[in-house]
Amino acid sequence: MLIIIDSNEQDLPSPSLFNRMNVDKIWLLHLFPRFKAWQYKEKLSSVLKQEVKIEILNPKNLVDFEHLKKNLLDFIASVPSLLKISDSSLSEYLTIHGLNMWWTSGVVEATPYKQDLLQNLYYLSAIYHAIQELKMTAVWFQVKNKSLEKDLIQMLDNAKIKYYQGSKSHQRTGIISYAKRWKLLRLTVFLTMHLTSSILFKLLSPKWLNTQNSKTIPKFIHLFYTFYPFTINIKDSLPEIKIYGCLPSVLSKNLGGEAYYLCYISPKSILHPMRLIKDMRNFWEKNIRLIPMEIFISLWDIIHVFLSPTRYFKYFNLRKDINYRKAFKIEGIDLFHTFDECIKNSLLGDDAWENLLHYHAFRKFALNYGEKTFHIFYYLEFHSWEVALLLGVKDADKSIPLIGLQQSAPNPTLLSFFFSPIMFKNKSDRYPLPDLILCSGKLYRELLLSYGINSDQVEVIGHIIGQYLNQLPYSNELKRKKRNEINLPNNRKICLVPCSIDMSLTEGIMYLLEDVVDKLPEVLFLIKGHPDSPIKVLLDKYNLNSKENVKATEHNIATLLPLSDYFISTSTSVSQEALWLGLPQVNLDIGGLPQANPLHLVSNLIVDVETQGDLIKFFLNTEKYGIPKNKRALFIEETKIDPCHKILNIVISKFHK
Repeated sequence: MLIIIDSNEQDLPSPSLFNRMNVDKIWLLHLFPRFKAWQYKEKLSSVLKQEVKIEILNPKNLVDFEHLKKNLLDFIASVPSLLKISDSSLSEYLTIHGLNMWWTSGVVEATPYKQDLLQNLYYLSAIYHAIQELKMTAVWFQVKNKSLEKDLIQMLDNAKIKYYQGSKSHQRTGIISYAKRWKLLRLTVFLTMHLTSSILFKLLSPKWLNTQNSKTIPKFIHLFYTFYPFTINIKDSLPEIKIYGCLPSVLSKNLGGEAYYLCYISPKSILHPMRLIKDMRNFWEKNIRLIPMEIFISLWDIIHVFLSPTRYFKYFNLRKDINYRKAFKIEGIDLFHTFDECIKNSLLGDDAWENLLHYHAFRKFALNYGEKTFHIFYYLEFHSWEVALLLGVKDADKSIPLIGLQQSAPNPTLLSFFFSPIMFKNKSDRYPLPDLILCSGKLYRELLLSYGINSDQVEVIGHIIGQYLNQLPYSNELKRKKRNEINLPNNRKICLVPCSIDMSLTEGIMYLLEDVVDKLPEVLFLIKGHPDSPIKVLLDKYNLNSKENVKATEHNIATLLPLSDYFISTSTSVSQEALWLGLPQVNLDIGGLPQANPLHLVSNLIVDVETQGDLIKFFLNTEKYGIPKNKRALFIEETKIDPCHKILNIVISKFHK
């Protein structure tokens, strides 16, 4: 029998089931998080009365991840040619209120932490190969993802496999669960919030743009996209603008004009109007030219975004099409329910509202101030709202240079950063791109060029605010001094362990450390929790709070990294920073998808650790796990020219001669 689990809260099959079926061996496939397979095996063994062998299957040994990823990307790129709706191409059919909602769909974005396409295909492929290779005739499963459940049942039915299902963990009750189902109530709340904020900001915001003398200053706007409170905020009563560093001041000083920040405000922030208004006024008083996006969205646009029936009509008409139901098969695996859920959310969910609001705001800005704008900068991750921003600007004024600044360190699972070359072959209907993409290192440029993106559109500039770029490792004397300042010992090696925002992954870290720390008393394990994921409960659960060589810390990563000797993590961009400082490191491969570390973009650059035994091997032979320093320039270019001035030179040569 094959047992399939995709959840933290796992049920156990009834022991009587195994007795009735005379099961003598169980294969266990724990999809996410994988480290839970060992715990589940122990629980299952404890309730079985007869001798039954249990063997854990690792999806990594069943599925060729790179092959699967390429097939998925090629398939996504081919979907518009597979589906013709009412004699229209999919792009034409899904252009709603002026916005091409195919290009802003979650299918095209496909990044795992927002959509389920990649992981569901990976999990179903692992199940398919396990059934085929082991000649399974019976399956017991419990999964929390509704679309995965439906596609799995469909697969088992088609293969005529007998199956048994545990409790449906996704069917929860409670106020939050019911509120999510009350879509009409959610729609009403969001509509009211955006109408209120639009009126409020139109009344309160300084008239920054209207006070300029447009006759004497042909261009005066350097526009930067921001997102309150995540990339622009008030910290200790002072404005904090992330990502762009000194770029706004460098551009305005050398080209004239001023920096303006067109800001999308988180819907949750609108629920706290007094705090929001206080922060906005703080920006304005400090002469930060922050303009809430709602100022450029008319009340009619807001009503139309939330209440127009067109998107609903288009989606339900799409579902009626006979070809739609048959369109989503990849290598024999039917993912109809996974793709359908993604398309439905893209047209009818929160992302649809957000994308349409971005489209209307930037279109209106470009119509009104296009000829007064030097350029528009935004941070680039190829998300759906970025496409809406691009299309809004270009629909109004194609002459405004749009510049995407690479923000994150993508890993091989971050599909929004990966494309099939098919995406760019159709010149009349190709994926929208900015006029210029600024990358931190040549690895990313080569990756983008491999898709067929024009080489003139991609430049390497280093990293604007990487605090490690010019920092040499501390001398022993300075390291001792710095450690003393924050009460860290000097008689031990320090291993920095940053946790994940995903509590399942953080628990996996604790699970691996539980028995390892006792075997390494000479190492202090410095555990840095994620701001949005408290770790005390997990430290207690795995008895790490009582360990003499384990310490939780609230100091920031920038302070801790230069004081550390080793670095272990799971799926974090901080791995690049540890590489920059030359720290020996490994990746804790404990989640669902493999290759989730940014360093996995270079084959065999970082070693994966899945067991406590392998983690101990790392500490006993750390010199074997050092990564050559010359590899760091692949990710972040070492440049003698300040990156902001390098950007200045590039934009002058391309757009402002």
